[in-house]
Amino acid sequence: MGLPHLAQYLRTEDRAFRLHLLHNTHVVIDAVSFIYHLGHRFKIPHHFGGEYFRLYTKLRCHFRLLSACNVDPIFVFYNAHSREDQNVDKKVERKTKRLIKFKDVMKDRTNKEMWGKESSIFQHLPVLTTNAFLDAVESVPFKHVAWETEGDLQAAELAAYLNCPLISEYAKFYLISSNSHMPYCFIPLDTIQWELKQLNVQCGRCEPMLTPCCVLPCKRFSLSDSPLKCLNPKLFPLLCLLLESDDTKTFEIPQADGVRRTQCSPEWSETLSKVDALVNWLSQFNNEDPTKPLNAILCQIDKTELAETGNKMKRSVLSTIIDPLGPGQEMAQFLNVSPRGHRPNKVHLNMTEIYTSAFKCVLHRLCSDDKEHVRESLESSVKSVDGIRTVVDIMHNWPISLISKFRRSECITYALDVLYGQGGVVLSATYEDFNLPQSVHKVSEELRVMQYNILLGLEERLGFVEAKCCGLMEHCVTEHRLVSGQYKPVRVSCEPCRLDQLDQSIDQFMSEHFGQTQLIDPFDRHLYWTILFWFRNSQVACNQCETISDSPVALVFTSYAYVSKFARFINRQLTELIDYFQMICENVVSCEEFHLSLVHQFTELQLVAYELDVLRELMSGIVQFGREAGRPMRSEKYWTWRMFDSCRLIYWLTICLDQVPSNERMGHVTKNMIPKLVGRCWEPASQRTVQQAVSRFENLWQAVRSNWK
Repeated sequence: MGLPHLAQYLRTEDRAFRLHLLHNTHVVIDAVSFIYHLGHRFKIPHHFGGEYFRLYTKLRCHFRLLSACNVDPIFVFYNAHSREDQNVDKKVERKTKRLIKFKDVMKDRTNKEMWGKESSIFQHLPVLTTNAFLDAVESVPFKHVAWETEGDLQAAELAAYLNCPLISEYAKFYLISSNSHMPYCFIPLDTIQWELKQLNVQCGRCEPMLTPCCVLPCKRFSLSDSPLKCLNPKLFPLLCLLLESDDTKTFEIPQADGVRRTQCSPEWSETLSKVDALVNWLSQFNNEDPTKPLNAILCQIDKTELAETGNKMKRSVLSTIIDPLGPGQEMAQFLNVSPRGHRPNKVHLNMTEIYTSAFKCVLHRLCSDDKEHVRESLESSVKSVDGIRTVVDIMHNWPISLISKFRRSECITYALDVLYGQGGVVLSATYEDFNLPQSVHKVSEELRVMQYNILLGLEERLGFVEAKCCGLMEHCVTEHRLVSGQYKPVRVSCEPCRLDQLDQSIDQFMSEHFGQTQLIDPFDRHLYWTILFWFRNSQVACNQCETISDSPVALVFTSYAYVSKFARFINRQLTELIDYFQMICENVVSCEEFHLSLVHQFTELQLVAYELDVLRELMSGIVQFGREAGRPMRSEKYWTWRMFDSCRLIYWLTICLDQVPSNERMGHVTKNMIPKLVGRCWEPASQRTVQQAVSRFENLWQAVRSNWK
């Protein structure tokens, strides 16, 4: 059944969704849903490794529409660093199913006719998608946040506190309950009409500014007109449990006997009928406390499994109850935003206490022979620290600067999952060649381990390793990653790295681990470390070329990075360049076969470039204030995705360069490729851009050759 069918069930009643005009308000937007929605809407094919510039321009277009309506969005990313059961097996199972579908889609890439067809586009986000998204968000600028609390309800808590709409595609938001009477307005993402409508009147904000009132029409969910109107909202957490949400897939859901209502359409599918039967069954308990329906559910479970399963169910139910006056208010303070307009009275309902008490009561009653075991199983898994307080926050006692970097997505959250959650982390599948024995994640393993070690060193200094690091077992953490095309657990050894004991700057640390160089510019140094680290760790790259100077992938990547830094493309220019270099390739070699090994290398490079940048951000967030005062600030924030803004173009550039003899490739890049990419060589500005790109490219490779061993 599942929550996706809940959305389908609710849409059987047209009145359940009322017209709403987005204007002059905050809105909280589920960031991941928004990214997937745009990818599906515009059919952006990423099978060459990522078309980030196209995604970026689409994002900017949508953001301009929001700005025109005086809508201030806050994009929220989910984190779920649970120190209990992370459902790792189910995560691996889901990713494996997606992987099988992805492999089937990628088989079509060997057929040139399938390259641009919508039917072959797979909803699989490339590595730097979030990086490009954040660049677009901050360029407006809009606000964004990734909170560290467990669960995926941060967006709902923030929307409820700000008393503003919440926008998402996630059906769980239909069933969110609150400890306070501070409901939010839920707007399904696919109901927004992305076309401005101008009103005939002006609001109090637009009139003084002499600007027209523009709105974005959409539809909000109306509970009182929906098929759920027959159900007491107090029972929504149990309905979410019975609908087999992602959180409950670690155990078997007991069956609830119910029959669908007579007014239901006979044309409904079996699944919709089951959803309605559950709603009808629960509605008989509308005037009861939750212990009665909970007892009817739990009594079907075998007594030997009741304590463990009941505890998992309790966590699942509590994960649907929000507290706007807790994390919601904290998030608003961090973002420096305040509610607009009137907010409902703060009436506390104690939903968390109600369900905690109900589970305890029912489980004690059903397990009367083993009450002590039940009591222990219902205890929270958090540990006491210093005998004073209980650590429930994995960022307890962290430097404020480090907390801010994680909340602003400048550091990668899988480092938290692997160290602070039981069972390890399941690394995402990427665009790679699954027939190769070495996964792309193997290439960047050392960079991830350095991040784990640095966080472990911080916790060692704070004295919280045992209390916090539940993912650390026998000095190892677990990564579930692809090995020969299948997800397998890999134990990774960790050793604390104490930054407070290092007598060196961050740049000195990076140079020691990734290569000494006389290059001064941060961008040059970053490129230098990226290609050296990548080539030394990439099995496929080393098998194809004897030295890094022979690698067409490395040469094209670095030249393209400089061109994209000094020249700004538009979509039309990129399309023309792609067509031009594809035509050259097809005139020289047969291009019927899709070279997935090239995409594999592009993905390796993206991971290395991004994680090197994240490593620096992690270190800068930990070192004490003043340690780096003598180091010059980075001249600009350069987003990693811009080095790879069109992997399709990089793909054809690489095939072109591969046809050139290795001893002539450097000259071909500087004399032919870079000028063609910049274009308009008769203009003085373009000539200066070419000179800049060529000069920096040659300096980089001079440093590479002088230090290559």
